[in-house]
Amino acid sequence: MSERGTISVVIPVFNGERFIAEAIRSAQQQTRAVLEIIVVDDGSTDATAAAVSDFPDVVLVQQPNAGPSAARNRGISMARGEYIAPLDADDIWPLDRLEIMGSLLDSEPQVAAVVGIQQLLVEPGVPIPSWVPNGDVDAARGEDLARPTGSMLTRRSAFDAIGLFDEELRHGEDTDWYLRAQDAGLEIRALQDIVLVRRIHGGNLTMDAEAQRRARFVILQRRMARKRAQ
Repeated sequence: MSERGTISVVIPVFNGERFIAEAIRSAQQQTRAVLEIIVVDDGSTDATAAAVSDFPDVVLVQQPNAGPSAARNRGISMARGEYIAPLDADDIWPLDRLEIMGSLLDSEPQVAAVVGIQQLLVEPGVPIPSWVPNGDVDAARGEDLARPTGSMLTRRSAFDAIGLFDEELRHGEDTDWYLRAQDAGLEIRALQDIVLVRRIHGGNLTMDAEAQRRARFVILQRRMARKRAQ
């Protein structure tokens, strides 16, 4: 049983020693306290585990590399909170992120999940990803960007209803989950608040435009198959 109104933070990581400490601190310093932070090390070959060990209150789980969805799902399966907050290891949260989003879920029980806007932090010398409108980070409006897993706060009951992230997908698993939730009639509320600072460092999975395109095709195929089966 989940603990009512509490938040579990789930951080999947692969070779994230450079960023993981900042991600953890951004979760620990939230104005709304979290129940737990679970880091799932997905077969890292760097010093990720050592970096996480500097935080004794953080739960560290290590597994052979299986992809971000599998790592995220393992953390969700272990989580005790009523609300699940995914965070990628190279991203950070504004300090009031969980307070804003958790308050909405507290007060509106019909809402299954809430998503907010991301702000991009591009490291010097890193190319602008192809998914940034017109290749202009400064001009990109938050509402024109995707709302990735790090921008969501979800009731555990939503995962119980439609399942976890598809582990066959290494790209676009958030889009696939949102579409499954929509098709199941779950309400996802979109906020205009910045709830995620997304770091673009060149090693992001989303830098692979071709893999992203192929994933979108597979996701849409699966959605059409679900609709035909209804």
